Amino acid sequence: MLVGHRMNRPRVRGALLLLALSVLSAVGANAQPPQRAGKRSRTSVPAPAVEPTIEPKAIDILKAASDRLAAARAMRFTAVVSYENPSVFGPPVEYTTKSDVVVQRPNKLRVITFGDGPRSEFYYDGTTMMAYAPAENLVAVAAAPPTIDATLQAVVDSAATYFPFADLIVTDPYADIADGLKLAFYIGQSNVVGGTTTDCSSSE
Repeated sequence: MLVGHRMNRPRVRGALLLLALSVLSAVGANAQPPQRAGKRSRTSVPAPAVEPTIEPKAIDILKAASDRLAAARAMRFTAVVSYENPSVFGPPVEYTTKSDVVVQRPNKLRVITFGDGPRSEFYYDGTTMMAYAPAENLVAVAAAPPTIDATLQAVVDSAATYFPFADLIVTDPYADIADGLKLAFYIGQSNVVGGTTTDCSSSE
């Protein structure tokens, strides 16, 4: 989500956990298992073809949540992220990280990440950005742009690193989500986020 320019980073849509949105991304395929002698093979049932659609209710929810995020001068949240990396044996291995994120607009950001793999820390104070790896006791320091938006782009450009929750903390969350949006639909309500009733939508 950037105003006036677009970050060249992988797209991670629908990260609206803070403001009553649970995001569900369902991507799956049922492969037909190999046949075995003496046993009947199973046949997967193909999923019905669905035309991409953008439902007005889903857009209304995204806009309302994005407006609240954009209006927040400061916020703190925990982001749990799962991702896959190929293993030496072939099948992908899923890793999970947990980040403690503190934001103060327009130019303060702290991200402390731990989980599967080494801990990392990132700090930005409006003039300088710093990345710290405690396990190796290594630190990298560089001059930074004057805003969080520009700094997120600088991190992508200089270190090929992005934060999956960047949609939450840029100036205009909805502008970033809506850029290239092809699919958005309303799912229903959920109570899994902090016991609070939330509206669930999916976007791509």
